[in-house]
Amino acid sequence: MRKQVFLFIFFILSVVLVNAQIENDDVGARGSFLSTRPLAEKSNNSTEKPTKNTNNSSKNNIKNTAVSKNKPTLGLGYSIYLKGKNDEAVRVNSLREFQAGDAIRIVVEPNIEGYFYVFHTENDSNPTMIFPDARLKRGDNRVQAHVPYEIPSSDNPDVNLQWFVFDEKSATEKLYLVLSKAPISKIPSNEELVRYCQENQNNCPWKPSDNLWQELKSLSTSLKVSKNSSDQGQAQSQVEKRSIKEVTPLGKNSSTPTVIYMQRSFESDKLVTQINLIHK
Repeated sequence: MRKQVFLFIFFILSVVLVNAQIENDDVGARGSFLSTRPLAEKSNNSTEKPTKNTNNSSKNNIKNTAVSKNKPTLGLGYSIYLKGKNDEAVRVNSLREFQAGDAIRIVVEPNIEGYFYVFHTENDSNPTMIFPDARLKRGDNRVQAHVPYEIPSSDNPDVNLQWFVFDEKSATEKLYLVLSKAPISKIPSNEELVRYCQENQNNCPWKPSDNLWQELKSLSTSLKVSKNSSDQGQAQSQVEKRSIKEVTPLGKNSSTPTVIYMQRSFESDKLVTQINLIHK
């Protein structure tokens, strides 16, 4: 009897400790992520000069904005927007089951200046890289701290590719988001990706090798996560829309991503996570 009591107490303590860890991760992840946002949004109408572009991609209009000098671990936030009436984008739950004809767009926000990649699979099929895209800014995949980016982009020249539209076939679509402090040498981007697609039109978008894919997937561990369910049904803010168009960071008082992932280790130079999109 005494042994059973001890086991029961141990079980209760274990549950409490696990829940406390989850709660601490949630608070810590969101707080750490937001700590490096600038105090307020900036506009491209300011007199501030753009940073010198070392990659010869002058079309990427990136501003040198004053962001907190804290050096947190890698962080990446995202929100899923459903296309509503009059093309209005409305936040929806990341666990929502979508129906045929639903159209969505995902907005991501990194907390560092780095390089971003997105891979897509359907029912665990072979992955395809959907970002960077050789047709958008010539494959440039550099991202700035706390600037929101759209997947897919509303700037895509093909209007049919500006939203993910679910078809009649039931499936689980997975998007793998990869944020890296430095370019990943085995993945083409910029002019290398443009040349690849010009020379291999039947094999573009680009697809990673099995070894590289397993290496990337193995990095999706040891992440702290924060989820906010209270923002569901909210229309995309004008501030976020402006930040996307002007490529300027969001301020501390702007709306925050629905889901935020943070690396636990400061030494980690990559963050990999996935979004499951279920449609029936």
